[in-house]
Amino acid sequence: MLGSRETAYVTPCGTASSFRIFVSVPPERQVDGVAFDMTRSSVNAPWKILVEKKQTSFPALKKSLEQLSPHLLTQYPIERQRDADLDARWAHEREAKKAAERTLEEEAKDSYPE
Repeated sequence: MLGSRETAYVTPCGTASSFRIFVSVPPERQVDGVAFDMTRSSVNAPWKILVEKKQTSFPALKKSLEQLSPHLLTQYPIERQRDADLDARWAHEREAKKAAERTLEEEAKDSYPE
C-alpha cells in the first residue's frame, strides 16, 4: 500500500530512501480514499507521484494534492528542523557519553594497587 492519509512521508533529495521526514496531515486536509507517495531524485527533478490508479480517482488525487501542498510548504521545514535538532541532540548525547566513558577509563586505568 502506498502512502497514508494521516502522514505525508517526505524523503529529502540526496538522502537514503529509508530516511523520511514525517508531516502529520490534519483531518480537514485528508481526502477519503487517497494515499500516495511523492519522490524525486534531486531538487531540479520533477516530482513523481506514485498512486494506485485502480483505487484512486484522478479528481480525488488532484483535490488531495491541492489541499496538502500548502500544508507541506509550511510544515515540512518545521519538521525537517525538528528532525535535525533531534539528530544533533542525539549526537551531542553520544559524544558526552563517550567522553564520560573515556574519563572513567582514564581514571580507572592506574587506580588499582599492584
